[in-house]
Amino acid sequence: MPPPRSSQVMHAVAHQRAGTPPDRDDPAAQLDSPGTPRNGSAVEATADARTTIAGRYAVDLQTVPDGGGIAVAYRGRDLRTRDPVVVKTLRLEYRNDPDMRARFRREARLLQFLSHPNVIRALAYAEERGAPWLVLESVHGGSLREIIARDAPMSPETVVPILRGFAAALDHLHARGLVHLDVRPDNAVVAPDGNVKLVDFGLAQTSGSNQDPADGLAPETVAYLAPEQACGEPVTAATDVYALGCIVYEMLTGQPPFAPIDKPASQNAAIRARLEEPPTPPSLTTHGDTLPAWVDDVVLGALERDSRKRYGSAGSFAAMFHSGVEGNVDVETGRPRQRVVPPQQRQIPVNEPGIAMKGSPRLASRRAETEPAPPSEASVVDASFTSLKDDHALPSRLLTASKAGGVDLDALSRRLWQALILAAILNVALIAALVFTQGEIPGIWSRSAPIGPGVSVQVAGAGLVARQGPNNASAIVADLPAGGSVRITAPAVPGEDGLWWPIEVQTPNGPVSGYVPESWVRAP
Repeated sequence: MPPPRSSQVMHAVAHQRAGTPPDRDDPAAQLDSPGTPRNGSAVEATADARTTIAGRYAVDLQTVPDGGGIAVAYRGRDLRTRDPVVVKTLRLEYRNDPDMRARFRREARLLQFLSHPNVIRALAYAEERGAPWLVLESVHGGSLREIIARDAPMSPETVVPILRGFAAALDHLHARGLVHLDVRPDNAVVAPDGNVKLVDFGLAQTSGSNQDPADGLAPETVAYLAPEQACGEPVTAATDVYALGCIVYEMLTGQPPFAPIDKPASQNAAIRARLEEPPTPPSLTTHGDTLPAWVDDVVLGALERDSRKRYGSAGSFAAMFHSGVEGNVDVETGRPRQRVVPPQQRQIPVNEPGIAMKGSPRLASRRAETEPAPPSEASVVDASFTSLKDDHALPSRLLTASKAGGVDLDALSRRLWQALILAAILNVALIAALVFTQGEIPGIWSRSAPIGPGVSVQVAGAGLVARQGPNNASAIVADLPAGGSVRITAPAVPGEDGLWWPIEVQTPNGPVSGYVPESWVRAP
Protein backbone atom coordinates (compact mmCIF):
# COMPACT_ATOMS: atom_id res chain seq x y z
CA MET A 1 0.00 0.00 0.00
CA PRO A 2 1.46 3.40 -0.91
CA PRO A 3 2.03 5.96 1.85
CA PRO A 4 -0.97 8.11 2.81
CA ARG A 5 -1.43 11.31 0.93
CA SER A 6 -1.26 14.82 2.33
CA SER A 7 -4.06 15.88 4.65
CA GLN A 8 -6.17 18.97 4.10
CA VAL A 9 -3.81 21.32 2.23
CA MET A 10 -5.49 24.54 3.13
CA HIS A 11 -4.84 24.37 6.87
CA ALA A 12 -1.45 25.97 6.20
CA VAL A 13 -3.36 29.15 5.41
CA ALA A 14 -6.54 28.78 7.42
CA HIS A 15 -4.79 28.52 10.80
CA GLN A 16 -2.35 31.40 10.08
CA ARG A 17 0.60 29.75 11.80
CA ALA A 18 3.96 31.50 11.59
CA GLY A 19 7.23 32.02 13.40
CA THR A 20 8.26 28.34 13.73
CA PRO A 21 10.97 26.93 11.45
CA PRO A 22 10.21 23.77 9.45
CA ASP A 23 11.63 20.39 10.42
CA ARG A 24 14.94 19.31 8.96
CA ASP A 25 12.99 16.52 7.18
CA ASP A 26 10.98 19.01 5.15
CA PRO A 27 12.06 19.82 1.57
CA ALA A 28 12.34 23.51 2.29
CA ALA A 29 15.05 22.90 4.90
CA GLN A 30 17.55 22.05 2.14
CA LEU A 31 16.68 24.71 -0.42
CA ASP A 32 18.84 27.68 -1.31
CA SER A 33 17.21 30.83 -0.01
CA PRO A 34 18.27 33.95 1.89
CA GLY A 35 19.03 32.99 5.48
CA THR A 36 18.60 29.26 4.82
CA PRO A 37 21.64 27.06 5.62
CA ARG A 38 22.33 23.81 3.79
CA ASN A 39 24.20 21.94 6.53
CA GLY A 40 21.13 20.04 7.78
CA SER A 41 20.57 22.23 10.84
CA ALA A 42 17.28 23.92 11.59
CA VAL A 43 16.35 26.85 9.41
CA GLU A 44 17.20 30.15 11.04
CA ALA A 45 14.35 32.59 11.55
CA THR A 46 15.18 35.59 9.41
CA ALA A 47 13.24 38.52 8.12
CA ASP A 48 13.24 37.12 4.58
CA ALA A 49 13.49 33.32 4.83
CA ARG A 50 11.82 32.45 1.53
CA THR A 51 12.35 30.66 -1.75
CA THR A 52 10.91 31.87 -5.04
CA ILE A 53 9.15 29.30 -7.22
CA ALA A 54 8.56 29.78 -10.97
CA GLY A 55 10.09 33.23 -10.66
CA ARG A 56 6.91 34.58 -9.09
CA TYR A 57 5.75 32.79 -5.92
CA ALA A 58 7.62 33.27 -2.65
CA VAL A 59 7.42 30.34 -0.19
CA ASP A 60 7.41 31.34 3.48
CA LEU A 61 9.80 28.84 5.06
CA GLN A 62 9.11 30.13 8.57
CA THR A 63 5.60 28.65 8.63
CA VAL A 64 5.01 25.21 10.06
CA PRO A 65 4.38 22.92 7.06
CA ASP A 66 0.98 21.24 6.89
CA GLY A 67 0.44 17.66 5.80
CA GLY A 68 1.16 14.24 7.26
CA GLY A 69 1.42 12.21 4.06
CA ILE A 70 3.75 12.26 1.08
CA ALA A 71 3.51 16.05 0.68
CA VAL A 72 3.74 19.19 2.79
CA ALA A 73 2.25 22.63 2.17
CA TYR A 74 3.60 26.08 3.00
CA ARG A 75 2.12 29.54 2.99
CA GLY A 76 3.40 31.80 0.24
CA ARG A 77 2.66 34.96 -1.71
CA ASP A 78 2.34 36.00 -5.34
CA LEU A 79 5.07 38.61 -5.80
CA ARG A 80 3.14 40.31 -8.62
CA THR A 81 -0.34 40.56 -7.11
CA ARG A 82 0.65 40.23 -3.41
CA ASP A 83 -2.13 37.66 -2.99
CA PRO A 84 -1.56 34.78 -0.53
CA VAL A 85 -1.04 31.31 -2.00
CA VAL A 86 -0.36 27.77 -0.78
CA VAL A 87 2.72 25.95 -2.11
CA LYS A 88 2.70 22.16 -1.94
CA THR A 89 5.72 19.90 -2.46
CA LEU A 90 6.89 16.34 -1.76
CA ARG A 91 8.63 15.43 1.46
CA LEU A 92 12.35 14.72 1.26
CA GLU A 93 11.95 10.95 1.63
CA TYR A 94 9.68 10.79 -1.45
CA ARG A 95 11.49 13.22 -3.75
CA ASN A 96 13.54 10.46 -5.41
CA ASP A 97 10.65 7.99 -5.66
CA PRO A 98 9.51 7.89 -9.33
CA ASP A 99 6.00 6.67 -8.44
CA MET A 100 5.42 9.42 -5.88
CA ARG A 101 6.73 12.09 -8.25
CA ALA A 102 4.51 10.76 -11.04
CA ARG A 103 1.46 10.85 -8.74
CA PHE A 104 2.26 14.40 -7.63
CA ARG A 105 2.79 15.52 -11.24
CA ARG A 106 -0.46 13.85 -12.36
CA GLU A 107 -2.45 15.67 -9.69
CA ALA A 108 -0.86 18.99 -10.64
CA ARG A 109 -1.68 18.58 -14.32
CA LEU A 110 -5.23 17.51 -13.56
CA LEU A 111 -5.84 20.59 -11.41
CA GLN A 112 -4.50 22.82 -14.19
CA PHE A 113 -6.99 21.12 -16.53
CA LEU A 114 -9.99 21.86 -14.26
CA SER A 115 -11.63 25.24 -13.86
CA HIS A 116 -14.68 25.53 -11.62
CA PRO A 117 -15.72 27.72 -8.65
CA ASN A 118 -16.02 24.59 -6.47
CA VAL A 119 -12.62 23.11 -7.36
CA ILE A 120 -9.36 24.30 -5.81
CA ARG A 121 -7.48 26.33 -8.42
CA ALA A 122 -3.90 25.53 -9.42
CA LEU A 123 -1.86 28.61 -10.26
CA ALA A 124 1.45 27.09 -11.35
CA TYR A 125 3.56 23.94 -11.36
CA ALA A 126 7.34 23.81 -11.47
CA GLU A 127 10.15 21.34 -10.86
CA GLU A 128 13.03 23.29 -9.34
CA ARG A 129 15.84 22.63 -6.86
CA GLY A 130 15.29 18.90 -7.16
CA ALA A 131 11.63 18.94 -6.05
CA PRO A 132 8.19 19.39 -7.66
CA TRP A 133 6.16 22.41 -6.53
CA LEU A 134 2.41 22.99 -6.95
CA VAL A 135 1.10 26.51 -6.29
CA LEU A 136 -2.57 26.63 -5.22
CA GLU A 137 -5.00 29.40 -4.46
CA SER A 138 -5.44 30.32 -0.81
CA VAL A 139 -8.87 29.43 0.59
CA HIS A 140 -9.89 30.60 4.04
CA GLY A 141 -12.16 28.19 5.84
CA GLY A 142 -12.32 24.83 7.54
CA SER A 143 -12.63 21.30 6.26
CA LEU A 144 -16.03 19.66 6.10
CA ARG A 145 -14.66 17.12 8.58
CA GLU A 146 -14.32 19.90 11.19
CA ILE A 147 -17.84 21.15 10.46
CA ILE A 148 -19.33 17.66 10.87
CA ALA A 149 -17.43 17.11 14.13
CA ARG A 150 -18.76 20.43 15.45
CA ASP A 151 -22.33 20.60 14.10
CA ALA A 152 -23.56 17.07 13.27
CA PRO A 153 -26.26 15.94 13.21
CA MET A 154 -27.16 18.74 10.80
CA SER A 155 -30.58 19.72 9.50
CA PRO A 156 -31.47 19.00 5.84
CA GLU A 157 -31.64 22.78 5.23
CA THR A 158 -28.02 23.15 6.38
CA VAL A 159 -26.91 20.22 4.19
CA VAL A 160 -28.33 21.65 0.95
CA PRO A 161 -25.69 24.34 0.10
CA ILE A 162 -22.79 22.03 0.96
CA LEU A 163 -24.28 19.18 -1.07
CA ARG A 164 -24.92 21.42 -4.08
CA GLY A 165 -21.36 22.78 -4.09
CA PHE A 166 -19.87 19.30 -3.69
CA ALA A 167 -22.08 17.92 -6.48
CA ALA A 168 -21.23 20.78 -8.85
CA ALA A 169 -17.51 20.08 -8.45
CA LEU A 170 -17.98 16.36 -9.09
CA ASP A 171 -20.18 16.96 -12.14
CA HIS A 172 -17.45 19.22 -13.55
CA LEU A 173 -14.93 16.40 -13.10
CA HIS A 174 -17.29 13.69 -14.45
CA ALA A 175 -18.08 15.76 -17.56
CA ARG A 176 -14.41 15.37 -18.48
CA GLY A 177 -14.52 11.58 -18.25
CA LEU A 178 -12.77 11.47 -14.84
CA VAL A 179 -13.69 10.23 -11.35
CA HIS A 180 -12.30 11.55 -8.04
CA LEU A 181 -12.27 8.27 -6.00
CA ASP A 182 -11.40 10.02 -2.72
CA VAL A 183 -14.62 11.86 -1.91
CA ARG A 184 -14.68 12.37 1.87
CA PRO A 185 -15.18 15.28 4.31
CA ASP A 186 -11.41 15.82 4.70
CA ASN A 187 -11.13 16.71 1.00
CA ALA A 188 -13.63 19.57 1.00
CA VAL A 189 -13.03 23.10 2.33
CA VAL A 190 -16.04 25.22 3.31
CA ALA A 191 -15.38 28.96 3.17
CA PRO A 192 -17.07 31.39 5.61
CA ASP A 193 -19.51 32.37 2.85
CA GLY A 194 -20.54 28.69 2.48
CA ASN A 195 -18.74 28.05 -0.81
CA VAL A 196 -17.32 24.51 -1.08
CA LYS A 197 -13.93 23.73 -2.62
CA LEU A 198 -13.03 20.16 -3.60
CA VAL A 199 -9.33 19.36 -3.10
CA ASP A 200 -6.85 16.45 -3.27
CA PHE A 201 -7.08 14.79 -6.69
CA GLY A 202 -4.26 12.30 -6.09
CA LEU A 203 -6.44 9.25 -6.86
CA ALA A 204 -8.44 10.66 -9.79
CA GLN A 205 -8.45 8.54 -12.92
CA THR A 206 -10.48 7.93 -16.06
CA SER A 207 -13.99 6.60 -15.70
CA GLY A 208 -14.60 2.96 -16.63
CA SER A 209 -11.16 1.67 -15.62
CA ASN A 210 -10.31 -0.56 -12.66
CA GLN A 211 -8.94 1.15 -9.58
CA ASP A 212 -5.76 -0.12 -8.01
CA PRO A 213 -7.03 -1.85 -4.80
CA ALA A 214 -4.15 -0.35 -2.80
CA ASP A 215 -5.29 3.19 -3.67
CA GLY A 216 -8.74 2.86 -2.13
CA LEU A 217 -8.07 1.05 1.14
CA ALA A 218 -6.40 3.67 3.33
CA PRO A 219 -8.06 3.72 6.80
CA GLU A 220 -9.53 7.19 6.28
CA THR A 221 -11.24 6.17 3.01
CA VAL A 222 -12.88 2.88 4.11
CA ALA A 223 -16.03 4.58 5.41
CA TYR A 224 -16.68 6.10 1.94
CA LEU A 225 -15.66 3.16 -0.25
CA ALA A 226 -18.20 2.10 -2.89
CA PRO A 227 -18.91 -1.65 -3.32
CA GLU A 228 -17.33 -1.70 -6.79
CA GLN A 229 -14.10 -0.28 -5.34
CA ALA A 230 -13.95 -3.06 -2.73
CA CYS A 231 -14.54 -5.73 -5.39
CA GLY A 232 -12.00 -4.38 -7.89
CA GLU A 233 -14.67 -3.63 -10.50
CA PRO A 234 -14.58 -0.65 -12.93
CA VAL A 235 -15.24 2.74 -11.30
CA THR A 236 -17.55 5.38 -12.76
CA ALA A 237 -19.24 8.63 -11.75
CA ALA A 238 -21.64 6.48 -9.70
CA THR A 239 -18.68 5.57 -7.47
CA ASP A 240 -18.31 9.22 -6.45
CA VAL A 241 -22.10 9.50 -6.02
CA TYR A 242 -21.95 6.64 -3.48
CA ALA A 243 -19.22 8.42 -1.49
CA LEU A 244 -21.22 11.67 -1.63
CA GLY A 245 -24.22 9.76 -0.26
CA CYS A 246 -22.05 8.56 2.65
CA ILE A 247 -21.07 12.18 3.40
CA VAL A 248 -24.70 13.39 3.37
CA TYR A 249 -25.61 10.46 5.64
CA GLU A 250 -22.83 11.51 8.02
CA MET A 251 -23.91 15.16 8.03
CA LEU A 252 -27.47 14.15 8.90
CA THR A 253 -26.64 11.53 11.54
CA GLY A 254 -23.11 12.25 12.77
CA GLN A 255 -21.65 9.01 11.42
CA PRO A 256 -21.18 7.35 8.00
CA PRO A 257 -23.46 4.42 7.06
CA PHE A 258 -20.69 1.84 7.51
CA ALA A 259 -18.31 3.27 10.12
CA PRO A 260 -15.18 1.21 10.80
CA ILE A 261 -13.18 1.36 14.01
CA ASP A 262 -9.44 2.00 13.65
CA LYS A 263 -8.58 -1.70 13.50
CA PRO A 264 -7.96 -3.92 10.44
CA ALA A 265 -10.61 -6.44 11.50
CA SER A 266 -13.21 -3.68 11.89
CA GLN A 267 -12.26 -2.17 8.54
CA ASN A 268 -12.71 -5.54 6.83
CA ALA A 269 -16.09 -5.89 8.54
CA ALA A 270 -17.13 -2.44 7.27
CA ILE A 271 -16.10 -3.36 3.71
CA ARG A 272 -17.93 -6.68 3.96
CA ALA A 273 -21.09 -5.01 5.32
CA ARG A 274 -21.57 -2.77 2.30
CA LEU A 275 -21.37 -5.86 0.05
CA GLU A 276 -23.93 -7.88 2.01
CA GLU A 277 -26.16 -5.58 4.11
CA PRO A 278 -28.31 -2.54 3.29
CA PRO A 279 -27.42 0.63 5.23
CA THR A 280 -29.59 1.61 8.18
CA PRO A 281 -31.99 4.42 7.15
CA PRO A 282 -30.80 7.82 8.43
CA SER A 283 -34.03 8.39 10.34
CA LEU A 284 -33.26 5.35 12.53
CA THR A 285 -29.72 6.54 13.33
CA THR A 286 -30.45 10.07 14.58
CA HIS A 287 -31.34 8.97 18.15
CA GLY A 288 -34.52 10.95 18.54
CA ASP A 289 -33.85 13.80 16.13
CA THR A 290 -36.70 13.83 13.65
CA LEU A 291 -35.91 13.75 9.93
CA PRO A 292 -38.53 14.19 7.19
CA ALA A 293 -39.88 10.93 5.75
CA TRP A 294 -38.42 11.63 2.31
CA VAL A 295 -34.80 11.77 3.56
CA ASP A 296 -34.43 7.98 3.84
CA ASP A 297 -35.57 7.37 0.28
CA VAL A 298 -33.37 10.13 -1.21
CA VAL A 299 -30.15 9.32 0.68
CA LEU A 300 -30.44 5.54 0.33
CA GLY A 301 -30.89 6.06 -3.43
CA ALA A 302 -27.27 7.22 -3.56
CA LEU A 303 -26.17 4.20 -1.49
CA GLU A 304 -27.57 1.48 -3.74
CA ARG A 305 -25.25 -1.53 -3.86
CA ASP A 306 -25.77 -1.81 -7.63
CA SER A 307 -24.18 1.26 -9.22
CA ARG A 308 -26.74 1.16 -12.07
CA LYS A 309 -29.53 1.92 -9.58
CA ARG A 310 -27.92 5.08 -8.16
CA TYR A 311 -28.47 8.62 -9.39
CA GLY A 312 -27.17 9.32 -12.86
CA SER A 313 -25.09 12.24 -11.59
CA ALA A 314 -24.13 13.99 -8.39
CA GLY A 315 -26.22 16.97 -9.55
CA SER A 316 -29.34 14.77 -9.79
CA PHE A 317 -28.79 13.62 -6.20
CA ALA A 318 -28.41 17.23 -5.02
CA ALA A 319 -31.49 18.34 -6.98
CA MET A 320 -33.62 15.56 -5.49
CA PHE A 321 -32.47 16.43 -1.97
CA HIS A 322 -33.14 20.15 -2.57
CA SER A 323 -36.65 19.38 -3.84
CA GLY A 324 -37.40 17.54 -0.62
CA VAL A 325 -36.18 20.45 1.51
CA GLU A 326 -38.36 22.88 -0.46
CA GLY A 327 -41.40 20.67 0.15
CA ASN A 328 -41.81 19.64 -3.47
CA VAL A 329 -42.92 16.15 -2.40
CA ASP A 330 -45.43 13.86 -4.05
CA VAL A 331 -48.44 13.42 -1.77
CA GLU A 332 -49.05 9.76 -2.63
CA THR A 333 -45.49 8.39 -2.57
CA GLY A 334 -43.90 10.83 -0.14
CA ARG A 335 -40.91 11.19 -2.48
CA PRO A 336 -39.52 14.50 -3.75
CA ARG A 337 -40.24 15.41 -7.33
CA GLN A 338 -36.84 15.43 -8.95
CA ARG A 339 -35.89 18.50 -10.90
CA VAL A 340 -34.77 18.07 -14.44
CA VAL A 341 -30.98 18.30 -14.55
CA PRO A 342 -29.71 18.32 -18.15
CA PRO A 343 -26.97 15.75 -18.66
CA GLN A 344 -23.54 17.29 -19.04
CA GLN A 345 -21.68 16.45 -22.19
CA ARG A 346 -17.99 15.60 -22.11
CA GLN A 347 -16.17 18.91 -22.31
CA ILE A 348 -12.63 19.46 -23.58
CA PRO A 349 -11.73 23.14 -23.30
CA VAL A 350 -9.66 25.01 -25.84
CA ASN A 351 -5.91 24.75 -25.15
CA GLU A 352 -6.43 21.73 -22.95
CA PRO A 353 -3.06 20.55 -21.58
CA GLY A 354 -2.03 16.96 -22.24
CA ILE A 355 -2.80 14.93 -19.11
CA ALA A 356 -1.48 11.40 -18.62
CA MET A 357 -4.18 10.13 -16.26
CA LYS A 358 -3.84 6.83 -14.45
CA GLY A 359 -6.10 4.32 -16.13
CA SER A 360 -6.14 6.21 -19.42
CA PRO A 361 -5.15 4.28 -22.56
CA ARG A 362 -3.51 7.37 -24.04
CA LEU A 363 -2.75 11.00 -23.33
CA ALA A 364 -5.77 13.27 -23.36
CA SER A 365 -4.08 15.50 -25.92
CA ARG A 366 -6.96 16.30 -28.24
CA ARG A 367 -7.73 19.98 -28.36
CA ALA A 368 -11.21 21.27 -29.01
CA GLU A 369 -11.58 23.96 -31.63
CA THR A 370 -14.33 26.52 -31.43
CA GLU A 371 -16.50 26.62 -34.50
CA PRO A 372 -16.63 30.09 -36.01
CA ALA A 373 -19.99 31.78 -36.12
CA PRO A 374 -21.64 31.41 -39.54
CA PRO A 375 -21.03 34.59 -41.53
CA SER A 376 -23.77 36.39 -43.35
CA GLU A 377 -24.80 35.06 -46.74
CA ALA A 378 -23.63 38.22 -48.46
CA SER A 379 -20.05 37.59 -47.52
CA VAL A 380 -19.96 33.84 -48.21
CA VAL A 381 -18.45 32.43 -51.38
CA ASP A 382 -18.15 28.66 -51.50
CA ALA A 383 -15.00 28.13 -53.55
CA SER A 384 -15.86 24.52 -54.29
CA PHE A 385 -18.92 25.65 -56.25
CA THR A 386 -17.38 28.69 -57.94
CA SER A 387 -16.78 28.09 -61.62
CA LEU A 388 -13.67 29.37 -63.36
CA LYS A 389 -14.24 31.55 -66.36
CA ASP A 390 -12.37 30.56 -69.49
CA ASP A 391 -11.21 34.12 -70.17
CA HIS A 392 -9.24 34.24 -66.87
CA ALA A 393 -6.16 32.08 -67.16
CA LEU A 394 -4.49 30.88 -63.97
CA PRO A 395 -1.28 32.73 -63.10
CA SER A 396 1.83 30.82 -63.98
CA ARG A 397 3.05 30.92 -60.38
CA LEU A 398 0.04 28.76 -59.35
CA LEU A 399 0.81 26.20 -62.05
CA THR A 400 4.35 25.73 -60.72
CA ALA A 401 3.49 25.90 -57.01
CA SER A 402 3.50 22.12 -56.66
CA LYS A 403 7.18 22.03 -57.66
CA ALA A 404 10.08 23.33 -55.64
CA GLY A 405 13.76 23.03 -56.50
CA GLY A 406 12.94 20.69 -59.37
CA VAL A 407 11.14 18.22 -57.05
CA ASP A 408 7.56 17.19 -57.77
CA LEU A 409 6.00 17.62 -54.30
CA ASP A 410 2.71 15.98 -55.26
CA ALA A 411 4.45 12.84 -56.52
CA LEU A 412 6.66 12.73 -53.42
CA SER A 413 3.62 13.03 -51.15
CA ARG A 414 1.88 10.16 -52.95
CA ARG A 415 4.95 7.93 -52.58
CA LEU A 416 5.18 8.68 -48.85
CA TRP A 417 1.54 7.75 -48.33
CA GLN A 418 2.04 4.54 -50.30
CA ALA A 419 5.04 3.66 -48.12
CA LEU A 420 3.03 4.29 -44.93
CA ILE A 421 0.14 2.13 -46.13
CA LEU A 422 2.53 -0.67 -47.10
CA ALA A 423 4.23 -0.49 -43.67
CA ALA A 424 0.84 -0.67 -41.94
CA ILE A 425 -0.14 -3.75 -43.98
CA LEU A 426 3.15 -5.46 -43.10
CA ASN A 427 2.65 -4.70 -39.39
CA VAL A 428 -0.84 -6.16 -39.43
CA ALA A 429 0.46 -9.28 -41.19
CA LEU A 430 3.25 -9.66 -38.61
CA ILE A 431 0.81 -9.31 -35.69
CA ALA A 432 -1.54 -11.86 -37.25
CA ALA A 433 1.36 -14.30 -37.70
CA LEU A 434 2.45 -13.93 -34.06
CA VAL A 435 -1.07 -14.47 -32.74
CA PHE A 436 -1.59 -17.49 -35.00
CA THR A 437 1.74 -19.18 -34.25
CA GLN A 438 2.40 -18.20 -30.61
CA GLY A 439 -1.01 -17.17 -29.32
CA GLU A 440 0.37 -13.82 -28.09
CA ILE A 441 2.31 -10.68 -29.02
CA PRO A 442 5.50 -10.83 -26.93
CA GLY A 443 5.87 -7.85 -24.60
CA ILE A 444 2.53 -6.36 -25.64
CA TRP A 445 -0.33 -8.83 -25.28
CA SER A 446 -0.70 -12.34 -24.00
CA ARG A 447 -3.72 -14.57 -23.78
CA SER A 448 -4.96 -15.01 -20.22
CA ALA A 449 -5.22 -18.55 -18.95
CA PRO A 450 -8.85 -19.71 -18.78
CA ILE A 451 -10.39 -19.97 -15.32
CA GLY A 452 -11.17 -23.56 -14.39
CA PRO A 453 -10.41 -26.40 -11.97
CA GLY A 454 -6.79 -26.46 -10.87
CA VAL A 455 -6.08 -22.82 -11.89
CA SER A 456 -4.82 -20.31 -9.31
CA VAL A 457 -6.71 -17.02 -9.68
CA GLN A 458 -6.30 -13.57 -8.16
CA VAL A 459 -8.72 -12.09 -5.61
CA ALA A 460 -10.29 -8.95 -7.10
CA GLY A 461 -10.67 -6.89 -3.92
CA ALA A 462 -10.10 -6.69 -0.17
CA GLY A 463 -12.22 -7.58 2.83
CA LEU A 464 -13.84 -10.47 0.91
CA VAL A 465 -14.67 -13.90 2.33
CA ALA A 466 -15.24 -17.48 1.24
CA ARG A 467 -18.54 -19.09 2.26
CA GLN A 468 -19.60 -22.64 2.99
CA GLY A 469 -22.17 -22.63 0.17
CA PRO A 470 -22.86 -20.65 -3.04
CA ASN A 471 -24.95 -17.92 -1.40
CA ASN A 472 -24.52 -14.98 0.97
CA ALA A 473 -26.54 -16.69 3.70
CA SER A 474 -23.98 -19.48 4.13
CA ALA A 475 -21.46 -19.40 6.96
CA ILE A 476 -18.08 -17.71 6.41
CA VAL A 477 -15.27 -20.26 6.33
CA ALA A 478 -12.24 -18.03 5.59
CA ASP A 479 -11.10 -14.49 4.77
CA LEU A 480 -9.71 -14.07 1.25
CA PRO A 481 -6.22 -12.57 0.92
CA ALA A 482 -6.36 -8.98 -0.34
CA GLY A 483 -4.86 -9.05 -3.83
CA GLY A 484 -3.62 -12.61 -3.24
CA SER A 485 -4.52 -15.83 -5.02
CA VAL A 486 -6.75 -18.85 -4.41
CA ARG A 487 -7.08 -22.14 -6.31
CA ILE A 488 -10.19 -23.22 -8.23
CA THR A 489 -11.09 -26.78 -7.20
CA ALA A 490 -14.13 -27.61 -9.35
CA PRO A 491 -16.39 -26.20 -12.10
CA ALA A 492 -18.57 -23.19 -11.27
CA VAL A 493 -22.01 -23.87 -9.83
CA PRO A 494 -25.15 -21.71 -10.02
CA GLY A 495 -25.88 -19.79 -6.84
CA GLU A 496 -27.20 -16.52 -5.55
CA ASP A 497 -26.86 -13.70 -8.14
CA GLY A 498 -25.03 -15.88 -10.68
CA LEU A 499 -22.22 -18.43 -10.75
CA TRP A 500 -20.01 -19.28 -7.76
CA TRP A 501 -16.56 -20.91 -7.93
CA PRO A 502 -15.51 -23.66 -5.50
CA ILE A 503 -12.08 -22.57 -4.24
CA GLU A 504 -9.34 -23.56 -1.84
CA VAL A 505 -7.66 -20.81 0.20
CA GLN A 506 -4.52 -21.19 2.30
CA THR A 507 -4.94 -20.11 5.96
CA PRO A 508 -2.58 -20.30 8.97
CA ASN A 509 -4.42 -23.50 9.96
CA GLY A 510 -4.08 -25.08 6.54
CA PRO A 511 -6.15 -25.13 3.32
CA VAL A 512 -9.88 -24.36 3.58
CA SER A 513 -12.53 -25.03 0.93
CA GLY A 514 -15.40 -22.66 0.17
CA TYR A 515 -17.30 -20.73 -2.51
CA VAL A 516 -16.91 -17.19 -3.94
CA PRO A 517 -18.93 -15.24 -6.55
CA GLU A 518 -17.61 -15.34 -10.09
CA SER A 519 -16.98 -11.54 -10.12
CA TRP A 520 -14.55 -11.79 -7.21
CA VAL A 521 -11.81 -13.64 -9.09
CA ARG A 522 -9.53 -12.59 -11.94
CA ALA A 523 -7.63 -14.71 -14.45
CA PRO A 524 -3.90 -15.10 -13.62
